[in-house]
Amino acid sequence: MAKSLPEIFESFTSAMELLRNEQFQKLLVDYERAKKVFLVGYEVHDEVSSAVLFEAEGNYGLKPADYLIAFSEFVKHKEKEIEAIAILLNKPKGWNTQALNDLKQKLKENDYDEVNLQKAHKIVYHKDTVDIISMIKHAAKETEPLLSPEERVNQAIQKVIAGKKLNDEQQKWME
Repeated sequence: MAKSLPEIFESFTSAMELLRNEQFQKLLVDYERAKKVFLVGYEVHDEVSSAVLFEAEGNYGLKPADYLIAFSEFVKHKEKEIEAIAILLNKPKGWNTQALNDLKQKLKENDYDEVNLQKAHKIVYHKDTVDIISMIKHAAKETEPLLSPEERVNQAIQKVIAGKKLNDEQQKWME
């Protein structure tokens, strides 16, 4: 039948007649299909497992811990090349949204996008959301804490209000 298909379409009219033919349409819908067979291997024990793997700098199949080690090495080796990393680690007062955007772009270009980094941190450190600043600082120096955005904001607020007596309006604003 397949060999005769080009002949069918030589004439548009005859092809359309065939396609409109009720018996042909019924054959297309109701043709006999192969029987579905499901075999059960009673003596066989299947074990299924899964793992999250990452790719970085040409290395495929990195486990989350290995991905974070590679990221740490990347941060340490690129500190002088990538200005945003240098600012974050050495001149934090120079940190701004432009540096953050540049950092995210450079990380993405080198297979370290924020989503994958957060996923790896969640698996390895059991921390749901780690901000990019914490990831960089922790990669450069393992004793640096991993903070969520909320924890970073709370820390900043505590630093601002430390030793100050706030009136009700100021307290409400800080909340």
